[in-house]
Amino acid sequence: MAERAPRKEVPKIAPEIQAIIDGLKDLPADVIEERVAYSQQLEEEHGLVEAAIRGHYTHLVSDALTAKVLPEGVGKELLRLLEEKDEEGVRAIMEQHNIPVIYKEMLEGVLVMRNFDPWIVDKIFMDPHDVERLPYMGGLVTAGEGPETAFDILENKRLIFAGEGSSIAIPGQIAEGLAVKHGIKPGRVVTGNCPEIQDINSEDIVIISSNSGETATALDLARRAKKAGAMTVAVTSNKDSQLAELCDKKAILACGKEEAVGATKSVLEQALMTGAIVNESVGITDTDINSISYPFEENLLQEIPISVIRAIAKADRLVIVGENGFPEELQLKAGETLGVKTSVVQLSDIMHGIEEAMDRRDCVLVFNPTKETVRKIEEKIVTRTSKDPLKEGVPVFYIVPEGEDVLAHDPEEVEKDMEQRGRIIEYSYHSDSDSEEALSQGALMHLAIGQNLLARAAYYTGNECVPENARKVGDEAGSLEETMH
Repeated sequence: MAERAPRKEVPKIAPEIQAIIDGLKDLPADVIEERVAYSQQLEEEHGLVEAAIRGHYTHLVSDALTAKVLPEGVGKELLRLLEEKDEEGVRAIMEQHNIPVIYKEMLEGVLVMRNFDPWIVDKIFMDPHDVERLPYMGGLVTAGEGPETAFDILENKRLIFAGEGSSIAIPGQIAEGLAVKHGIKPGRVVTGNCPEIQDINSEDIVIISSNSGETATALDLARRAKKAGAMTVAVTSNKDSQLAELCDKKAILACGKEEAVGATKSVLEQALMTGAIVNESVGITDTDINSISYPFEENLLQEIPISVIRAIAKADRLVIVGENGFPEELQLKAGETLGVKTSVVQLSDIMHGIEEAMDRRDCVLVFNPTKETVRKIEEKIVTRTSKDPLKEGVPVFYIVPEGEDVLAHDPEEVEKDMEQRGRIIEYSYHSDSDSEEALSQGALMHLAIGQNLLARAAYYTGNECVPENARKVGDEAGSLEETMH
């Protein structure tokens, strides 16, 4: 009697994995083939998916088996430890879960917002003796004998906000938006990169933001402004910097030194400082800025579908579509966290020829689209047909306010597709739309959810953001100073 061949053991598949497999049996053959190939690649790398790559098994199975997803609840625990200033606990949880430094610093932005005091504008612009005499600072003032306030100093002056990169992208947009909301005369609030600021006069107040305080173009602007007789204000984290030394007034940021990149938590404080100065210039000092920290926290901690994280992490290029300064900030952060090429497109320009250059190697993030914009994007980017297979099925994700319906007039199959693939990401937005702080909230909430996406994609790929990989290069003061003098 012939010896019976040993029975091949069938690997057991966990119920949650099997549920994923069963739910994806009707995928088109070409999609299955692509995903199986990806699973096979992971099998070679990790030896984890031997049983899962047959038939209709997909790369989602691999994701469920690997440790490339930030564990649920870790962000909240890390934020708690940061709030309690438990440095040892912070270090332990970061080492345990291999958390990128940038994720910690993004969470520290929540604390920056929570602790921000709008009254700091008076401390910046007024003499220390006068600040001590103000009632809200604990001093006593007799009626009619109060000191000159920051409002008195700022009223009717031209406010010039300048910086480079992160230091002006969102802060500048917030300044311009508040100026419009408050009905400030056009031209009285000016924003721009430092070299763009010209025609300064003695009636101007020039607020220059530089996290390091050593940015060469910022120093050059400070000198030009002082020569013109304007008041200069340094907004910096470095109290011993050249910029702080050059300027008449100093706004020293409380966020602390950035470990990972040029500006993460500091850009938030710069934006809040900018808004507080514009508000003070029209006599508004009672805005509830701190309340924004709670939806900001929710957006940073929000769980994101693995399909979105993977699409961002695997993309050759990110296309960020939106308004109000935050796309430019996210563009900088995408380079620093993922080392990926990024294009910024204004929402109004997305269907004006730019879409023809997009293909499946891109990942498109669209912030606050209208229903009509969604319809056009789905038609001209996502579901279009082309002789070039790469032009079909471009991955597009929509980031919209919680509860907003952007699909009411879309074909039923498109709506179903987007829901199944998790292509709609909702973000929290808690403020009264008529309040001053709401104007800041739009850009900052977009920034929070965008930072969340990038940090999780960095975690997925294993990228670690460290100073050597993400330091500011090319605009440091040293060599330029020597050349100028």
